Amino acid sequence: MCADTAVADASDLRGGTGARLPETESESSAQAPHRESDRAVTVAEVSYGLSVLPDGRRRHRLEDGFKSLLARGFQGRILGFDLAAAEQYGAVMSHRRRIARPLSILDGQIAATARAHGCGIATRNIRDFEDCGLDLINPFV
Repeated sequence: MCADTAVADASDLRGGTGARLPETESESSAQAPHRESDRAVTVAEVSYGLSVLPDGRRRHRLEDGFKSLLARGFQGRILGFDLAAAEQYGAVMSHRRRIARPLSILDGQIAATARAHGCGIATRNIRDFEDCGLDLINPFV
């Protein structure tokens, strides 16, 4: 299961435990190595969100927390947007366009990376990733 940006909440960035990603019934043993993985695109979204905050203690605390979270929890488990993901991107984006539910470029890259690596997505925004051919879970419900 891969975590969407919406799952990385402020408690994660402050060093909290964050949301636990429960196993889904359809999660196969092939997905297990990707359990609680993240994508480079998600890291980029969070990094951008932090960099546009006003400069100050809060921003610096959140940036430090995010760096710490990546170092302790996701070292070696960041999935890149590679050739396989790029090939999936075309299929995901064109399908969503055909059904009149286009995705943002970043959400398309997240969905494509998850599909290329055979993992689902944990997200608060289930609707954003419906009809992408992925197992989805909201760990907050």
